[in-house]
This record gives sequence, C-alpha cells and structure tokens, in this order.
Amino acid sequence: AFHAETKSNKILEAWCKGIIGEKIYINVTDKKTESNRPLKRREIKANLDRLAEDINRIAPTKIVALGKTASTALTLLHLEFLEMPHPSGRNRVCNDKEYMVEKIKGLIAYCSECTQQVQLSAEHSLLKDQVPYCKDRKVDL
Repeated sequence: AFHAETKSNKILEAWCKGIIGEKIYINVTDKKTESNRPLKRREIKANLDRLAEDINRIAPTKIVALGKTASTALTLLHLEFLEMPHPSGRNRVCNDKEYMVEKIKGLIAYCSECTQQVQLSAEHSLLKDQVPYCKDRKVDL
C-alpha cells in the first residue's frame, strides 16, 4: 500500500502514463503490518472475502497485481490478472531496465488490448512519463 506522495506512486504513474481508463487501487488488507513486512499467506487468506467483495462491487475490466502479495491473493480468488512488480523504490527488479521495458510493454498491451507488438525505442526513459496509450492498435515510442 502506498499514498499519492510516495515514490512508489510516482513510479506507478509513470508506468501507466497515457493508459486510458479509470484506475482504482485496492489493497489486499486495509491494515498495516509492522515494519511494512509482506503479508503471510494466512493473512492473505483472512482478507479474501473482503477483497472479493470489493472487486465484485467495482467490476473491473482488467486487473493488474502489483507485487507478490496481490498476485497470491488474486490467484487464490481464481481471477485473471497481469502481474507487475511492486513499484517500491526498494524493489531491485525495478532497476533492471530491460526487464521493466518488457513488463511495461506488457502492461500497455494488456490494458489497451493491443494486438500488435508493442515497441519501445532506445531513447525511452521508463520514469520520465513517456509511456503511451495504445492508439490505432499500435504503440510506438
């Protein structure tokens, strides 16, 4: 979980820049853990009913899981989703530019339902608000 002022939110906004549609964020739990540790599997299971109710109420067309905790919860609910790494500044996988280019291309295609291959140019900077939306079924940067 993170708030609008955090680095995590800024990273997420850069990933989603230009993706058209309403974005709603739901946490697996509404409680903080000590030292912001990940939820244990039993804690995830204890929150599944509320999470399922929230998802059913919102009725999203697409679901993106940010991190392993969200992915585990959505898997336990047998829902289709796209898994992205959690955009935490402490998540080292986010420092792997090649990996993140592929993940962002997948995010764009998934959210925009692109049928053509998504391409990012060599000049693309992942954190400079340059992730486009899918226009005319093609994404070029």
